[in-house]
Amino acid sequence: MNKFIDLLKKYKHYIFAILIISCFVAVDQITKYVVKSNVQYGLNPGIEVINKFFYITYSENTGAMNGSFSGKQVLLIIITLIALGIFIYLGKDINFTKRKLFSWSLCLIVSGTVGNFIDRIFNNGGVVDFLSFYPLGMGHDWPFTRLSLDPWPTFNIADSLLVIGVIALIVNLLFFEKELFASKKDKDKPNVPEDEIKEEESNGNN
Repeated sequence: MNKFIDLLKKYKHYIFAILIISCFVAVDQITKYVVKSNVQYGLNPGIEVINKFFYITYSENTGAMNGSFSGKQVLLIIITLIALGIFIYLGKDINFTKRKLFSWSLCLIVSGTVGNFIDRIFNNGGVVDFLSFYPLGMGHDWPFTRLSLDPWPTFNIADSLLVIGVIALIVNLLFFEKELFASKKDKDKPNVPEDEIKEEESNGNN
């Protein structure tokens, strides 16, 4: 019993990460199932949630984001497996105490990747999308752009997790773990206490 408790303590961060990912994937798959079971495929604009702004629209995407690589299922599966392998490898550094943002961002990214990967394998390659937004209101497109955002490309919970996770990971790397980008010279510099630096400056002035 004591060995079991010790193992739980040793791997608590990994266990917590697996639980988080499982919950997010479950939410993603349940929402997709509910939509497939209750919303007519291709109904446009779909079920109104907020008038002229937010609708539930059931569609399926056989490509990546915005339909890129459409129909190239083998390539997308290979890319997904490679991405999962990279992020699982990075997961060895997960620590929800010392590296909270890094750990949460990885969980979000893996959850989103797994959620859409399940669709590609078990839904004939089609990823279920259903969240449809009209950012400027239905009938109003973004100015100065050739890309139509009326509506915004339909997406799902997994897509949302992926985007939030990637943004969080970038923010973490840029603002909270800058030492990862430090040059070798900076890393090799000895850490001199601030008091010693001030003392040397005062002696130099004298």
